[in-house]
Amino acid sequence: MSPMLCSLNLEPRSVMYFEVSISALDIVTEKPQGIKECIAVGLATMRDTGMRIMPGWDENSYGYHSDDGAIFHGNGYGLATYGPEFGTGDVVGCGIRYDTQEIFFTLNGVFLGYAFKSVQGSLHPTVGIDANVKLEFNFGKSPFVFAISDVH
Repeated sequence: MSPMLCSLNLEPRSVMYFEVSISALDIVTEKPQGIKECIAVGLATMRDTGMRIMPGWDENSYGYHSDDGAIFHGNGYGLATYGPEFGTGDVVGCGIRYDTQEIFFTLNGVFLGYAFKSVQGSLHPTVGIDANVKLEFNFGKSPFVFAISDVH
């Protein structure tokens, strides 16, 4: 029996990324008049926020919000309009480049740019939901809508 050759890519990953697909619920629910639903996608430390606030509304998290397209960090006021509003039928992605410590977002496979720079700490995926929608999460088990190789 001859030796078997194999090659392994042992380079550390420089990008962590996940996607959230937003779809309608199977049942119809009545939306309150005048209240805009919100989905916030982002990253957070493991510090307990009691699951009472949206990502980006405290110092331990960063978020991109569906209701206004703004990015949040440190309080409940948007830091800047970042991208389009999003909702049912969209796929929102969030990633971090470990080599530059920058957080980025994608929408339906399109890179929206870097939202936060020089972020610190061990960050993990987080999503806040104040909407009547169904969410599906992809951490890489299925192909992403966005090509991670496009991050540079």
